[in-house]
Amino acid sequence: MDSLKSSSNAHQIRLAQQQLLLELTSEKGDDDQSSQPMPKPLEQMTKIELRDLCKQYQIPSSHSNKTTLIQRIKQSQEKLYEQSKI
Repeated sequence: MDSLKSSSNAHQIRLAQQQLLLELTSEKGDDDQSSQPMPKPLEQMTKIELRDLCKQYQIPSSHSNKTTLIQRIKQSQEKLYEQSKI
């Protein structure tokens, strides 16, 4: 059971890292035309999209306004980024 939980947690961390990488590369302003659409900045996402992202990061999203959701997502991304540097 523990291995299943750790496997799921590792998967969630990988998803979060991929999202962070996409956001970081989109901020560079590269003119590279890739086949994948660039993700929207958090501030341009709808509340529903932000809630979905919160679910991916396994952070609370209920009873929150857009600003709070964005803050929680950014904190989670920063935490994952710091963990990946170790």
